[in-house]
Amino acid sequence: MKKIWIIPVLLLSIGLAGCSMFGNDGDDDDDDTAAPFTIVGSWVKESPSYPTTHVYEFASDGSCNIYDNYAMTGVPYKTTWSLSGDTWSLDDDYSATITIISENEFTVNDSTTTYYRKGYEPGGHVDETLPIGSWVIDRCSFPNTNVYLFASDGTVILYADYAMTTEDAASTWSLSGDTLTLDGDSATITIISGNEFTWDGYSYYRKGYEPDGFALDGPAASLSLGTAYDGNFTDGADFDVFTVAVEDGANYDITWDDSFDGSHHYSGDIKVIAYAADRATAYFFDKDNGYTHPETITASGTIIYIIARPYDSDSVGTYSLTVTKQ
Repeated sequence: MKKIWIIPVLLLSIGLAGCSMFGNDGDDDDDDTAAPFTIVGSWVKESPSYPTTHVYEFASDGSCNIYDNYAMTGVPYKTTWSLSGDTWSLDDDYSATITIISENEFTVNDSTTTYYRKGYEPGGHVDETLPIGSWVIDRCSFPNTNVYLFASDGTVILYADYAMTTEDAASTWSLSGDTLTLDGDSATITIISGNEFTWDGYSYYRKGYEPDGFALDGPAASLSLGTAYDGNFTDGADFDVFTVAVEDGANYDITWDDSFDGSHHYSGDIKVIAYAADRATAYFFDKDNGYTHPETITASGTIIYIIARPYDSDSVGTYSLTVTKQ
């Protein structure tokens, strides 16, 4: 988790109906029954919050307890606060200006720090401590996308497939402040949200929460047997998904024509993956040439899933793909 420095920010219990700093202009039409804002209660500085999020508990008697965990267990750091106008002070050593945003949110020092009432964080609360859980580094995942499983015992397992059926490697991880050490390599971890963090130049997304989803869950073009599909990629991150209705147990040839291996009529260079009806079993993976040597598969189920994408970021352009029954 990212390191939370305890800068004692101690605020007030305020009930000043008619004070302009709270937007009350004294108009007789104001709702006099609305409860005044009060900082008395428990507050956090993270959204979403996590089990290790610090909690600031402000009491009406001017005391404040600062807990180093969301559950507010253990011995808290104790201090006091006072208020003069919109300026609060801590033990006469620290002062800041507060701005009320809503009943459950306020900022200090020109919005450089935001506090949320505990239980009302806009991003909610994440029960497990990052990076515990299953993570990927692809914005859009494919059946062959690697998955990193961070366990609470400090082990991490790398799976070679999105279904997490094939273990590829095992290692260890540890977290000290905002420094994540993975397999002996250490770098700063930055929490973006409960479902995303960055580390060592990579963005990690919680499995199932990738920004662009899972490729086979998106739209797919239906291919007719024996009919060529002409495609065009304009971005190296593009991909096309196809479904083909087939006969279980029958043999099929998958052929593609591109600039690397083809008729020289197409400008793009593509790689192709084909999956069985279970959307996890690969017939072949990232093949780069399918013109002079088409890929032959024996159908398992009644649907073939095919994904075509540029070979690399410099391989955009046109291509053609055909599926035929033998």
